Amino acid sequence: MPLLRSHVYYPDTPSAADIWSVSAVESDYLWDFAVEQLNPVWMPVLDYGADGHVVDVDQQARLIMIPSTRTVIVRDRAEKKVYIVGRDVRGLFVELYRVVRGVHTASAINSGAMAFHSSSVVRQGRGVCFVGDKGAGKSTALLAAATSHLDGLSILTNDKALLHFDRDLEILVWPSVVNAGAGSVLALGGDRVLKPEFHYRYGAMAYLLLDLPLIEKLSTGDEASVPAKVRLLPEEMRRALGTSFSTEGRVVAIIESELALDEPHSRFELVLDADERANLVRRNALTEWTNHPDWLGLITASLREESVIGRLEEFADDVVMARLRVGRDGKDVTRGLVAAFTSSKSPVELGTVIAAGPLPTYHFGVYARIVRDGRLLCVKKTRGPYTGLLDLPGGRPEFAENWEDALRRELREEVGAESVSISNCVRFSLHVEFNAAGENIDFHHHGAVADVHLWSALPEHGMSSSDTNGWEWFDLGSGDRLCLSPLARSVLDG
Repeated sequence: MPLLRSHVYYPDTPSAADIWSVSAVESDYLWDFAVEQLNPVWMPVLDYGADGHVVDVDQQARLIMIPSTRTVIVRDRAEKKVYIVGRDVRGLFVELYRVVRGVHTASAINSGAMAFHSSSVVRQGRGVCFVGDKGAGKSTALLAAATSHLDGLSILTNDKALLHFDRDLEILVWPSVVNAGAGSVLALGGDRVLKPEFHYRYGAMAYLLLDLPLIEKLSTGDEASVPAKVRLLPEEMRRALGTSFSTEGRVVAIIESELALDEPHSRFELVLDADERANLVRRNALTEWTNHPDWLGLITASLREESVIGRLEEFADDVVMARLRVGRDGKDVTRGLVAAFTSSKSPVELGTVIAAGPLPTYHFGVYARIVRDGRLLCVKKTRGPYTGLLDLPGGRPEFAENWEDALRRELREEVGAESVSISNCVRFSLHVEFNAAGENIDFHHHGAVADVHLWSALPEHGMSSSDTNGWEWFDLGSGDRLCLSPLARSVLDG
């Protein structure tokens, strides 16, 4: 099941591999018998502060009882086996996932990995980690990257990950549900689809078994201002957003973010001093697991970060460390940084160029090529790097919106087209170095252009949208191409 995805790190020596097996069975009698015999007092001993009861029978065996799922877990260290007994399938499902995560984490820690407070993405084997304090924008960065439609991009983990040194500095997945701030999701247009039926549509059986609420309220008081997190299952992220998941990657950049949404532009600063680099990692190391105690009792290594941090200087030429002050252009800048650092170029050389400015920005859109009687239908741009130029009608897909639906919506909003047919969708990638005003920029424009046929007349009155003001037909024979955006010119030249 996608929810139970897990990757266990095995050391190079096969004999040292920490291999565990897990089995589960449904039984009313065994749960009732255990409760009666042990008469336990429930305490918050499990991950995320869940109640349970832990009894060590001897040095090899541990018994864990969990009242919320009515489940008994027996860990046998001698045989490296975990047995799960529950009263119903729902409880077994939840505890199977919990045990998989516990075994996975213990195996990685025992092999020298360090728990790391990070939201991470991977592309072409290259991992970019966003770190920072709570509320610094890690989940926003993850979702911005996940909705970028960048070729080959995968989510690795949200909020928590594992760092490990092999031949390079590696990032390993920590299997978990994606908990994103409601504000982060709404800022990306999630309010259009994040309704009660969302879990049923995309989470399916995983939602029914976990009974997972869509919105998790984090405080009490005034209901109108209660901060909340949106819980998204990996399967929901995969199906609704069209993204995939990775299990590991080579770290090329660690970016510590800080929100400054009152500022119009983001700022990027490299961290070059060896002590500052070590402190950046140390600040985000998870050494006190208040939310993830070793309730299975499998971790034998010390939870110290120095084994990883002490080797950072060995990889100073391979890993970029930087601070990002996130302004109002933060989503486009975040996408631009991910696109840049996961390309085939040297991350350190890229870091130097990016720090000198301007910051890279990234935009993905789906556009229409509509030609009639030797004329190309264009819209007049009022925002962005193409301001004042004629561009192709179209724009960015909204949260969980497919490309064709996005293009149909944009055509209705920008030119008033109600009946169209769409064909021959072709991907494009542009790098634009100057905006319409002649200012130097680093704009990565990706997307797709489709041939579109209009089946009805366009409205005579002018249309306007959030970044366009009306439309006009551009004469392909006599029109001045300097009036066209780089995208429109590339389509005509291609």
